[in-house]
Amino acid sequence: MVTVGLRANGLTVQIPGDRDALGRLEVDDNLKVAGSGDVYATGDVAHARVDDAGNYALMSCQHARSMGKYAGLNVVRDLMGAASRPYRQADYTTCHDLRNFGAVFTMRWNRDVQTTGAEAKKRKAMINTQ
Repeated sequence: MVTVGLRANGLTVQIPGDRDALGRLEVDDNLKVAGSGDVYATGDVAHARVDDAGNYALMSCQHARSMGKYAGLNVVRDLMGAASRPYRQADYTTCHDLRNFGAVFTMRWNRDVQTTGAEAKKRKAMINTQ
């Protein structure tokens, strides 16, 4: 039996702002913390919208890596007086290694199965190594 729970890092208590049920800071489309001036949040501490269909980033490296890129870009654009680029990550995939049973690779928010078994396991290995 496995039990897993997710919570945003407790260090976020130092940043004023609204939070979701997981303790993540509410951010606008540019990843700025709502009501906190020039503070940006990404990854597991950001409750960020990923698309216009109402989906929000999960606490996963897939979203954190992309959010980090957008936040870094937006900080630089902000410093240069340029317009920010809204964070969007419409493509959502999962690839779960099932050990001796291979793996399963899905796409989109409804998790359409694309490949399973050895083929999906090769994809998971590529994701983890490249």
